[in-house]
Amino acid sequence: MLVAALVAAAVFFFRPSLPAPGTEPYEQVSRAFYHGLAALEVGLLDDARQQFRRATELVPAEPAGWANLGLAQLRLGELDAAVMPVARALELAPANVDIAMLAGRMEVRQGTGLGFLNRF
Repeated sequence: MLVAALVAAAVFFFRPSLPAPGTEPYEQVSRAFYHGLAALEVGLLDDARQQFRRATELVPAEPAGWANLGLAQLRLGELDAAVMPVARALELAPANVDIAMLAGRMEVRQGTGLGFLNRF
């Protein structure tokens, strides 16, 4: 459900940060992003992490790629590695509720109270 919410947010709110539709960069990032989502959905977490990492390299200003990279790392149990991508997603989209929920989920899993949500 969280993944679907992040996808919806990416499609409806953050589309201007993507390359122009029909261009090769757009096709590359779309392929990586949606491949990552499919991998995440079926539990291929290493593949999801690689695809979202690729998406963030192609379009570093797109918060959904960073959020989903963090989500994949959380599901892999890589709690420390998830901090940077989730923080980057929050930096790019500080008012996005779905990303704030992901940050809160990460804080609960870590039990450290990193303070991501103190800004809200």
